[in-house]
Amino acid sequence: MKYVYLIIGCFFILIILYIGAKYIVPSGNYSYAEIYEFNIKETQLIKIVEDFKQKNPQYIVPIEKLKDGKKDSSDYYYGVYSYYSSENNIIYFFIGSSDKGKAQIGLVSINDGLTLGHWRDVNKDFSHSENKEVKKVFEQRILNNLGLTYKDKGNGMKIGFIQL
Repeated sequence: MKYVYLIIGCFFILIILYIGAKYIVPSGNYSYAEIYEFNIKETQLIKIVEDFKQKNPQYIVPIEKLKDGKKDSSDYYYGVYSYYSSENNIIYFFIGSSDKGKAQIGLVSINDGLTLGHWRDVNKDFSHSENKEVKKVFEQRILNNLGLTYKDKGNGMKIGFIQL
């Protein structure tokens, strides 16, 4: 009889974990993105990033079809493409809002070279040391030059100190 209760208990625990997983692990295209949070509104951050790129044209991608912005009115995130000429890499990040109304930048991926199709996702496709360097360079070249304070919130695949 103890085994029946044990099996039933395990079954209910598995059901609860399965249902609760959607609240723990985010869904969507950018679950591996490294999230940086700012104490301003999304529209303000978009304007600051646009101004930054206008003042620093070396970060503008030399491919005309890669335009910053929302693809259409239903798009949730404002996509931004930047270029690191010294490494010949295209950087993709998005600007959005947290559930608390704070602006966020999510560092999503890097394309090797100017030929599209060589994208690698941050926090997924790089080794630990490469990933650390990718984020450090992004913070130094882009985030630290926006004139704002921010907090690195990690990525959606972390639960406490555990990396999924």
